[in-house]
Amino acid sequence: MAFKLVVAILALVVSHSSFTKASFLEDSCGTETDCSEDVPNSVCLEGLCQCAANYVQDDGNVDGCFPRRLIGAPCTIKKQCPTNGDCQIGLNNRRRCQCTSEYLANEINTACEEIEPLDLGAVCRDTRQCNKNVTNSECIMNGEGNLVCQCTQDDYIPDVQNLSCLKVASKLGDSCEIDAQCAKIPFIQSKCNETGFCDCLDTHVADAENTQCYEIKYELGATCEIEEQCQFMGSNCTDGACNCIDDWIPYAPKCLEKINDINGTQCVIDDQCPAHSACDDVAMKCSCEEDFIADRENLSCLTVLNAIGEMCMESSQCSGMNALCENSMCACPSTGFVENDNFCYKKINDINSSKCVIDEQCPTNSTCDNETKNCRCEEDFVADILSLSCLPVVNATGEECSDSTQCSGINALCENSMCACPSTGFIEKDGVCYKVRNTLGDPCEVADQCNVPQSTCKAEICDCIEGFIGKENNCYKLVDLNVGVCEVNEQCPTNSTCLLTTKRCQCNDDSVSSGNNKICLAAQNTLEAECLEEAQCKIQDSQCTGNKCICRSGFVPEENQCFPERSELGDPCEKAIQCLVQGSTCLNEKCSCGTDFLDKDKICYKVLHLDGEICEIDEQCPVNSNCSLSTGGLDKKCQCTSGYVSSENKSTCLIAQDTLGMQCLENSQCTVENSKCLQNTCQCPPDFTQNPGANSCLKYEVLGGQCSVDVQCKLAEKSERVECRENKCQCKQGFLAETKKNVCSSGPEIALAAAAILWNFLLSLLM
Repeated sequence: MAFKLVVAILALVVSHSSFTKASFLEDSCGTETDCSEDVPNSVCLEGLCQCAANYVQDDGNVDGCFPRRLIGAPCTIKKQCPTNGDCQIGLNNRRRCQCTSEYLANEINTACEEIEPLDLGAVCRDTRQCNKNVTNSECIMNGEGNLVCQCTQDDYIPDVQNLSCLKVASKLGDSCEIDAQCAKIPFIQSKCNETGFCDCLDTHVADAENTQCYEIKYELGATCEIEEQCQFMGSNCTDGACNCIDDWIPYAPKCLEKINDINGTQCVIDDQCPAHSACDDVAMKCSCEEDFIADRENLSCLTVLNAIGEMCMESSQCSGMNALCENSMCACPSTGFVENDNFCYKKINDINSSKCVIDEQCPTNSTCDNETKNCRCEEDFVADILSLSCLPVVNATGEECSDSTQCSGINALCENSMCACPSTGFIEKDGVCYKVRNTLGDPCEVADQCNVPQSTCKAEICDCIEGFIGKENNCYKLVDLNVGVCEVNEQCPTNSTCLLTTKRCQCNDDSVSSGNNKICLAAQNTLEAECLEEAQCKIQDSQCTGNKCICRSGFVPEENQCFPERSELGDPCEKAIQCLVQGSTCLNEKCSCGTDFLDKDKICYKVLHLDGEICEIDEQCPVNSNCSLSTGGLDKKCQCTSGYVSSENKSTCLIAQDTLGMQCLENSQCTVENSKCLQNTCQCPPDFTQNPGANSCLKYEVLGGQCSVDVQCKLAEKSERVECRENKCQCKQGFLAETKKNVCSSGPEIALAAAAILWNFLLSLLM
């Protein structure tokens, strides 16, 4: 009993201790209120006091729960802020949640995201997005009210590709990459030059201090402020305008430099040139005027002198006379010259080389040739081997000489002071040396030169004598066909060959020997080919007549062959041309009558139609016709026999039908007057009618027309009301004739028609 009491007391103590109210976070708890009464915003989870959802516990602090905060919201501790955020002192010295420097709040401020690098022009929320990719850029609102990455205003501009921000230059000489960096320099027309520095535009120039750009001037008289503005040569800025400097002359719109030389510096106008000179329009250099010449230094123009003995200053004044200025006078050089008519001509010491003007220039026994203007030896003289003097020509071997050129006219050499032929390769004839020619075709003058056996000099070349022919530098005797011995083909007549086995000339396969064995004539394998002898005509049964290959008498040509003529029907044949009987051809290898011909008594008669051609026998004519004289005719012609008529195409005779209702093919068969062949039957045509009980066709008649029977009378309608009376078509009794309408009307019909006419008339009056 006592034991049970103790146990109950202990259980009561334990039970009381487990529901003791908690005072701090992480203390044991049993209900929500155990925690929240002492630590606001806490809950009991898994038997421990913990901060409620959307609340956080400060590290090391167990006495409070702090609400989670968005970026920008007030805070107390760091853990209140989103990941990568911090509770930092901001405006008004108040602590607020902010993302750390490497992060950026998302658009709803619930999280800190890593800063995304953006290009220029991209939509942004923070300058750090722009600066992370492009230095010196920031997130700025554009003209459309959107925040976009742009270069820092005023101080930077985007590059051409919009990939980076370039610093704006503040003065000339600042470094740059693009023209736009320089464009904002105040009051200065500048650009970025090729060296990477801000410079004046091409149309402007900087002053000496490099602080201002001035417009470049290119014309005389243009207003200026600094010397550098006048950019054309030879100019400067004086009195506020671009003017030419000393030694330069104005030539609108620029300045030209004065020239102090002749034939050297390029010029534009005469005023640039020294005295007595002008600017040549072609060479564009100063050249001396007429009757003046440049001095030796090409600095001035001196008067040209025209007579030997005139006073001079330089030899150039005398150069027109080929003279020199010696002792202040124009004179010919003391040696090597000759004076003629106030000109100094140089003496010439050679023949046929240097040019001359007058005979006095040339060596002894020579004169100046008027055409070539070379010194030429006079007639009967020749230049020596060095062409320095003229020696007398030697005209025959054995005469005296001093130089081989004297003997050259006779192809000789001067040996031992005598003209003689060279020891080898020459022959002597009549005092002249001729070169021996060892090859056919070489040039020659006399027959003795030609050294090939059986050769002579023909038309100034070595050739074989008559009766011989040349080959491989040998002369072979010409040989007739099948007579004499040959060695080469060239010995044989044209179109023949020298047979190696017989050593005889024989015509080639495509030729035949003439009757006299002198020539080979072309074998002719074609009729009508030209020929001279019958042996040429190779077509069987052909002969040469009138210089042409034709078939022999009794043969005819066809497809380049000669076929025997065939004079009778039934003779064997190959071609139609062989068959001579008129109207015949070659059928089944026999001469037979051709198409449209018939054979009778070995004669071919033409098969005729009924078209008027002359015939000879009945067999020529169509069936049911014969060959007979027509009435009053002189010639026989094919005519249908009695009871038959000709068809329309004249090709046959058709039976004549003299009764209506008989079968027919053509109108000509129907012989009853006015009948026609309709639907293969002889009938009266539509405008005729058959006479009842008679074999005739009567023409239909209208009222009043002539008739013989009632059926001839035909009305426009109701023909039963008409009859043939007194040989005229008249209305029957009880009917009235309306001739214009070709009708017979009854009384009521007439009355009704009259009433209709009257009614129409009354209606027309009312209208």
